[in-house]
Amino acid sequence: MTSSISKSNNTVRRSDGRLLLNADGSACTTLRPLSCELSCLQRADGSSLWKSGSTQVMAAVYGPIAPRIPSQEKGDEAQVSVVIKSGRHNNANNNSKSNNSMLEREWEQLLTSILTACIDTHAYARTVVEVVLQVVQDDGSVLAAALHSSVAALMDAGVSLTNLPVATTFLLSIHKEKPLLILLDPSSNEETNPENCVLVMVTENNDPKRILATHSMTATSSKKTKTVATLSATTVLSCAQAAAKATPAVVTFWRLAMEQRVTRESQTLWSS
Repeated sequence: MTSSISKSNNTVRRSDGRLLLNADGSACTTLRPLSCELSCLQRADGSSLWKSGSTQVMAAVYGPIAPRIPSQEKGDEAQVSVVIKSGRHNNANNNSKSNNSMLEREWEQLLTSILTACIDTHAYARTVVEVVLQVVQDDGSVLAAALHSSVAALMDAGVSLTNLPVATTFLLSIHKEKPLLILLDPSSNEETNPENCVLVMVTENNDPKRILATHSMTATSSKKTKTVATLSATTVLSCAQAAAKATPAVVTFWRLAMEQRVTRESQTLWSS
């Protein structure tokens, strides 16, 4: 069921009580509940389970290790690869399966580019760092959850990072007869509305105002170009301001997850 929108005291709210971003640029940084669990897989060098509301993505990091294929070896830096596995193909028709597969390949390329930029690849020359992502449950904002789970797993594996990329998902409700509404951290039902455009904006922890990457999509690819083209500079700026405010929340959960892992390992060490 698509979440409804109500107005009270000139503030636009969703049915779950979270605020919207107003078209005048005033931003709200309310996210769905977050959680992060590290070292949840035994055979991986690093792993994490990232939860954002009902969305859950598990990441496993293998490496840095010597490449199996010589052509994957780079002389002066590590080669990063990302593989996404999800169950969205199981109950879909042939067209949906094809679209989902193309979208996942697009996400893999984007995540590979982002992670390559944030990993100190020159510290791991002639090696491969493989990140395998499993979408456990999809309730919207999956790309952001996949990036956050990947970073957490890299931290768990002890991979040196130059910065921490943070993704913020926006739902842009564009309708000719209604004012623009910008929703933060949308659910899957909200994303499937063909009149909405999903914008993912990636910033970094050291300078949240710096945009590392963006990705946009709609429920129907035929409307993608038209919808994205209607975004104004003011709209993009409003999203950037909200992303800068939401970034610290994600970084805080990474820090808490690492602190809990260190505490758990210390207790195990002293009790043995």
